[in-house]
Amino acid sequence: VCDPSVVLGTPQTYPTPPTLHNRCLISHPQPHPHTHPRSHVDLTSMGVGMCGWCGGVLCEWQLHKVAGALQHRIIRFLMSIHPRKRSIYLTRHGESLYNKSKRLGGDSGLSQAGIRYSVALKAFMQRENVPDLKVWTSSMQRTIQTAALFENVTSFKALDELNAGQFEGSTYEEIKEKHPLVNESRSLNKYYYRYPRGESYKDVVERLEPLLVELEREENLLVVSHQAVARCLLSYFNTIPHDKLPKELPYLEVPLHTVLKVTPTTQGCTIEKFVLGPDAVNTHQPQSRPPRYWMLVPVPMYSFWLEAYH
Repeated sequence: VCDPSVVLGTPQTYPTPPTLHNRCLISHPQPHPHTHPRSHVDLTSMGVGMCGWCGGVLCEWQLHKVAGALQHRIIRFLMSIHPRKRSIYLTRHGESLYNKSKRLGGDSGLSQAGIRYSVALKAFMQRENVPDLKVWTSSMQRTIQTAALFENVTSFKALDELNAGQFEGSTYEEIKEKHPLVNESRSLNKYYYRYPRGESYKDVVERLEPLLVELEREENLLVVSHQAVARCLLSYFNTIPHDKLPKELPYLEVPLHTVLKVTPTTQGCTIEKFVLGPDAVNTHQPQSRPPRYWMLVPVPMYSFWLEAYH
């Protein structure tokens, strides 16, 4: 039996009446033997193998004076985590026509190599023999085509690729030649830089947050997404510290036609890499060092001026 008290914020009255969850019993403010001046949560184990939802530990949650958006997000996330053994497979879509021409974004279909990868991916998952597999894709046709041979497929707009704004369909060489200020500004801070009328990596992280809660509820899952999204998900499972995200997340290497198998454990996650082929173009952009004089330009001010200019 465990009874930890988790301090979550300032005390307020929680107005919601008692509800019954199919996994845990949630009881809202009730008399508590210990007087605590701040909001907190009591979690009590009621025995192993008693929960019909997960077959694991049945718990009683007592929420005391919990209020506010952040506190509710924390509670919702904690209640989404389950102890059942599972595997999460992360992969990018098969090689697309835009990948072959080295163009950003767009909604192009698969190349011939990408179509062969969709077949190889299906064969790989059959060899894995995963029970009750669910498949998530983005709303873009290259991920939907990659998962065309699977059943139980759901598409999510939140899994869409980072939006390059007015530079959708351009190549890095074209941006460097015609818009050197954009190229240098993004090289200076790739995580926070937002394309004009587009997104930054930080924007992608924020739109993925609600989906992570749903991901934690699932069991065996195959996520077919894009390079920026796969980097964000991989950084989550690798538990990269928040202060290191700007330096590490945008440069994680997630090649095409490769599957990353994530297995949650009590000590974190183990990640296995499977290269399925066929050969595809390399879309990874290594970190480049901008000219020294750009270091004198504040990124937020410069990005604001750049977006207003365009």
